[in-house]
Amino acid sequence: MLRFSTIVVFAVVVLLVGNGDARAKPDPGEPSRGPTKPVEVVNFPDPQNVAVTNLPDVQDVHITNPPDVQDVNVTGPVTIAGQAERQLVGFSATRVTGDAGVLGFTAACQSEFPDSRMCTSVEVMETVTLPQGLAGEAWVRPVFQSTTTSGGGVDASGIRGSVGIELTCRGWGLASVDGLVVDDQGRFASSVDLASGGCETPRAVACCAASP
Repeated sequence: MLRFSTIVVFAVVVLLVGNGDARAKPDPGEPSRGPTKPVEVVNFPDPQNVAVTNLPDVQDVHITNPPDVQDVNVTGPVTIAGQAERQLVGFSATRVTGDAGVLGFTAACQSEFPDSRMCTSVEVMETVTLPQGLAGEAWVRPVFQSTTTSGGGVDASGIRGSVGIELTCRGWGLASVDGLVVDDQGRFASSVDLASGGCETPRAVACCAASP
């Protein structure tokens, strides 16, 4: 009986030992893994010092011989926007008929107002500095804007010529027909419509000079 028990115990030990060996064997399909080893990286380069040399010095900039400040002298009349180059300076004391001619009108103006001449209707209307001592009526040169269907010229003041394109005493050379006239209140008219008479009537000349 004791011999049989010994045999049984031996068989169990053998079986257990065999099973332990089977668990210890690696799987043939699994790759072999060795023990984990530390990885050491060596031979790093030493840090390098970078030196920048020979930089240029800060430069001072000197401007020499700058141009002198220039004085600007304005001579002659200056035209201001919206203001006529010439304005009414007065009525001439000399009275002339409508056939005195443009130069005759200029002479009448300059005998009293230096560097003046006969005004245009536009210059009279754009005058902003009113002269003193205006009186009566004066000849003034029309500035035609259009022509009526009947042939009469229309001045910038709105006055219409009565015969053809008149309002100039036929070029300021004929003491008849009509010429353009302005009075001391700035009212325009054709001379044939005035009780004082047409181009044959002596009148002052509206004189204009450069704006001050």
